[in-house]
Amino acid sequence: MITNYSENSFRDSSKLLEELITQNKLEVDEAKKYLGIRTKGNILQIIEKEDLKEAMIWTTEFVENGGNVKRLIEDILLTLQNQLVSKSTEDSDFHQLDFTLKELSQLIKLFHDAYQMLKISPVAELPLELAIVEFYNERNQVVKN
Repeated sequence: MITNYSENSFRDSSKLLEELITQNKLEVDEAKKYLGIRTKGNILQIIEKEDLKEAMIWTTEFVENGGNVKRLIEDILLTLQNQLVSKSTEDSDFHQLDFTLKELSQLIKLFHDAYQMLKISPVAELPLELAIVEFYNERNQVVKN
């Protein structure tokens, strides 16, 4: 699991192992939860359902359970990038989330900005929460207009 998550990089694997030891997340389920592996797609599915309250609760629980926000955003960006390519090329082999190309592009920009803000944010989950809220605000403006 560590090797796969670290994309077969020895350096990244050893850093991740050290982080899991430090956080005392040595059981497989605990490590998966900490890394957001089990739940990485869930937040996008919640956003897709347009349930802001559920998305914010999910984010809070993820952080309270020791989830790594940086890794979560990296996973979200990778999933969104795959969705963008898949939808653009009409590749039906990849599970499609129900976002338009415009929404995918918007989500990528918002989560990319959130990733950049992580470096300066005094609250780790704040950039993630802002990205989610901004997406909902923009989506609701389109619906109202």
